[in-house]
Amino acid sequence: MPQFSLTAARGGQPVDSSAYCGRVLLVNFFATWCAPCRQEVPSLLALEQEYGRKGFSVIGICLGTDDRKSVAEFMDKLKITYPVAMADEAVLDGFGGVVAVPVTFLIGRNGEILERFFGLVDPGTLTRAIEQALQ
Repeated sequence: MPQFSLTAARGGQPVDSSAYCGRVLLVNFFATWCAPCRQEVPSLLALEQEYGRKGFSVIGICLGTDDRKSVAEFMDKLKITYPVAMADEAVLDGFGGVVAVPVTFLIGRNGEILERFFGLVDPGTLTRAIEQALQ
């Protein structure tokens, strides 16, 4: 996984990948206008709640033309509690040129990209992948 430090959508503090070393991480690239992105939020919230104490975290990264205010409103509307950051070109390139959303990366405890999921992903598929990564 590329190292990154991005501006949080709410509060403006940095969301730094180094803070997640040793955790299994789901990095979800989304846009506020994307219907499948909105649809997958409840399952991402449930996964973090279920596996958070076992060393799992979710980070959302918003790309596109949204500003921090509109992303914060999106977070409020969908009750997103995991960190959400604003994408920059370096992080998009670092993850292999993210050009469509949603796209989700499962990162192992050692920082290695274990899986890449394009489009809306079945929650069962994510659950199985996360459980395997946590072993």
